[in-house]
Amino acid sequence: MSKKRESQEGARPAAREDELEAQQMHDGGEVVHRDKRISRGMAGLLMIPGVFNLVLAAFIAVVNDTASKPLPAAALPLVVAAIAALGLMFIGLGIVFAVVRTIVTEHAVHVKYGLWGPRIPLESIRSCKVVDYHWTELGGWGIRLGKNGTWAYVPGGKRVVELLYVEGRTEKRVLVGVGDPDETALQINRARRLRGGESAAREDVAAGEVEVQEGQRVAGGVGNEKGRARIAAQASAGEGEELAEGESEVDPPVGAGPSKGSSRM
Repeated sequence: MSKKRESQEGARPAAREDELEAQQMHDGGEVVHRDKRISRGMAGLLMIPGVFNLVLAAFIAVVNDTASKPLPAAALPLVVAAIAALGLMFIGLGIVFAVVRTIVTEHAVHVKYGLWGPRIPLESIRSCKVVDYHWTELGGWGIRLGKNGTWAYVPGGKRVVELLYVEGRTEKRVLVGVGDPDETALQINRARRLRGGESAAREDVAAGEVEVQEGQRVAGGVGNEKGRARIAAQASAGEGEELAEGESEVDPPVGAGPSKGSSRM
């Protein structure tokens, strides 16, 4: 209860979940932080070509009859449909790649850039901090994969959250573009401490049990040593008593005078 209260007090008020989060970003744990980064630049970069293609398709359909070199009537619908479909695809990509969602629960960090992104368990994270990102590092923005295995989910901006974590025996690096890098990194590290505290508590209990068993063993050994010392002391005392009794039975020395209570003959 105290850990849950600490997470609620330390976290910022979480935004309302959307449909994508409800369907793909739940792990059964309490959500302690939500961040949604909307990049108008990335949306515009992809949607402008889409709008251009839609306008072009409509223009061809309208002016084809009066053009100096019109398209054949049989080919016109196919050409217009293909250009319009290309435009719609760009618009769809603009909508999808305009939003990066980052959800921090008491179990893991979930990242979704459009429909793609990792789920990183808190206990596997080795480092979480805010770093500067330059587009030349991985060759641009969006979803990028570097030669060193680094994945980036960055729609734009300069400051990102860097996560170093272990998957199997491999250390991986992920860069995430978020709306509030400092707050997101803070909440991830707080969730890591709370998660690590549970593991540390279990380890402390196990260590305490081992220490108790070791103490009992040592105490038993000390008791045995004391017992042996007591027996040896008793044996020595017995030998001393026997020696004293033996000395008392020895006759008095020759030439010793009569005792005071003896009478003269």
